[in-house]
Amino acid sequence: MLVFSSLIEEMNKLSIIGIQKFIGPILLYREDNVINSAAKEAIVLDVKTENGKITDNKMIDEDDEFSAVAAILPILFNLICYVKRCYEVVTNLVMQQHTFLLYANVKTKDKQLQSSLREILPDLNENIRFDIVWESLANLATTLINLDQVFSQQSSVIRRDIFNYKRSLATVLRDLPHYHLEHRENAIQSLMTIINEIE
Repeated sequence: MLVFSSLIEEMNKLSIIGIQKFIGPILLYREDNVINSAAKEAIVLDVKTENGKITDNKMIDEDDEFSAVAAILPILFNLICYVKRCYEVVTNLVMQQHTFLLYANVKTKDKQLQSSLREILPDLNENIRFDIVWESLANLATTLINLDQVFSQQSSVIRRDIFNYKRSLATVLRDLPHYHLEHRENAIQSLMTIINEIE
C-alpha cells in the first residue's frame, strides 16, 4: 500500500505541475507580441541602430519572434521531460496494480505459499478499493489532455517560430567568424540538438 500512496502523491504533484508550469505559458505564447504588433501598426517606429541606420518593423517583429522562441524552448524541453515522467509513473502504477491483483487472486491450498503471500502483502484483502488511485490517475490524464489541447491550438505558431529560429541558428553556424562566435560552436550545436528533439 505504501507504493500506491507514493504513486498517488506523485501523480497529484505531476497534475499540479502540468497546470501551473506548462498550460499558462503555452496558452499565452506570443500573446504579448500580438498586443505589441497592434501598437506598432498604429505608430510608425523609427529605431536607430549603432550605425545610424533605421530598422523597419519587420526586423523588430523578427526580434520579438526570436525572443518568444528563446523563452518557450526551455518550457518545451521541460514539457518533454514531464510527459516522459508521467508515462513512467503511470506504467509503474499499472505494473503495481497488476502484481497486486495477481497476488490477490491466487487461490492455493499450499499453506506455505499462503503465509508467504500474507508476509509480502499483509494488507491483502478482497475489499480493498482503488478509488483514490483512479481519481489521481484521472486528474493526471485530464491535465495531459488539457496540455494536448492547448498545445494543438498553438502548435502551428510555435512550429513556424521554431523553424525560423532553427534556420537562423543554421545560418550562424555556417558563418561563425562573421558573428564572432567561434568559441561558442559547441553550445550552438547543443542548442540545435535540443531544438531537433523538441521538433
